[in-house]
Amino acid sequence: MNRTYENCKLLITAGRYTYEDMFNKLDLFLMMGRVTEAEYVELTGLLTPPAPEPEPMPEPEPEVTDPVTPEPPTEEPETPVDETV
Repeated sequence: MNRTYENCKLLITAGRYTYEDMFNKLDLFLMMGRVTEAEYVELTGLLTPPAPEPEPMPEPEPEVTDPVTPEPPTEEPETPVDETV
């Protein structure tokens, strides 16, 4: 086994990589003959694609409430005044 393969495997199994960056490096190592096709297949199989980011929950709309309006005072019926005193 070669050192490039061993180093890549060590980084991948330790989780010390970003998916896209490591995939690009492995592609380059394959093109330059630093890893064999079998090693490339094994290493890319070990890569874990990043989990998709969850969509943020929308902020709930604030509940619109009517401002508290005081009820108009109830008018008491006028009591008749006896003017015959």
